[in-house]
Amino acid sequence: MHKNARRNTKILDILITTLILAIIITTVVFLYLAISEDNFDLRIAEAGTGITYSVLCVAFGITGFLSISKLKFYFPDFYKENRCTLLFAVTGQSLSLMFRGVIDSLRFIERENKDFNKTFFAYINLFNVLILICCDLTPLIF
Repeated sequence: MHKNARRNTKILDILITTLILAIIITTVVFLYLAISEDNFDLRIAEAGTGITYSVLCVAFGITGFLSISKLKFYFPDFYKENRCTLLFAVTGQSLSLMFRGVIDSLRFIERENKDFNKTFFAYINLFNVLILICCDLTPLIF
């Protein structure tokens, strides 16, 4: 393996490990605050999940496309045969994470908007089913 490739791989490993640890820590903190405080503001959790999913989208997209570029360089025949499938899988999983991040961020930002709240809470069950299907179950297809 080339020296720059090893260095880049180590950097990506450190970034992904740090990101996973940050997600675990923030999740534990949000759960602790939600359980221990009576008036915990869910806006903080919505902002945290929105940022988390958005960062995961970027991290997964970068690592996915870097992996595809390595496949293209080291295994050109395999890449030619499976190019569309690989790109479709990475794009589909990244977009579902981005969709979830945008939705959670909008829920945080638009909380003060009365019309948004009426619409959101009127259709909350439909909204939760759409999030489950589009953001949580769809990536399993890829």
